[in-house]
Amino acid sequence: MLVVFCGNSRKLVKEAVDEYLKSNFTEGAGLTTVESDNYQIGQLLCMLNSTSLFGGEQWFILDGPQENKYFFADVESNLENMTNSSSVFILIEEELTVAVKNKYKRFAKIFKEFKANHKKNNRFNIFFLTESLTKKDKRKLWLDYQLAKKSGVSTEEIIGILWWQLKLLRLSQVTAGAEEAGVKPYPYQKSKKSLSNFRVGELDKYIITLIEVYHKGRSENNTDLLLEKWILEL
Repeated sequence: MLVVFCGNSRKLVKEAVDEYLKSNFTEGAGLTTVESDNYQIGQLLCMLNSTSLFGGEQWFILDGPQENKYFFADVESNLENMTNSSSVFILIEEELTVAVKNKYKRFAKIFKEFKANHKKNNRFNIFFLTESLTKKDKRKLWLDYQLAKKSGVSTEEIIGILWWQLKLLRLSQVTAGAEEAGVKPYPYQKSKKSLSNFRVGELDKYIITLIEVYHKGRSENNTDLLLEKWILEL
């Protein structure tokens, strides 16, 4: 099956992909992301012919084929094959020409285009913070924190989303599956995959110290400073 999300706003497109995965991705399925910078000639054909070792459904995210001529050529020549495949292919693109757009529409089961209204969509996407946290990229997390604050996101809201992600990481560490953890399969699998970025005991440490930041910050009225210090010490 082929699903296409495109548009002039990377933010809106990525949000739509995440929502689609949260609603449709099933536990036990395999998820592979292929970006234009890393694409190898013929890789798409291998994906079309691949089967899961565990018999689960196969999902592939093809990110930005137009940015790599070989990637784009393979996608164009295999649109029908992706449509008829038992695997799910999610195609992410920026703006498309009319000709390419019409071609994708002919084969895609779902085609959604997003056009940003910059006057209405200037609020920072708070989930960028969770992406940086799961990668343990403190430089990117600090930059995201600064952008969030500038766009009007409260410190309490930032702490809340970071706490949510840490709790999900911890759940994925101590449970066997999304059902046991009581969460959706897609965010659970993402968190499970990210566990390799953390050393033994680190999650517990971060959870405890973030709680301390919240309570100490409220009592001393310096939560911003303490949270920034917490981020830089990851």
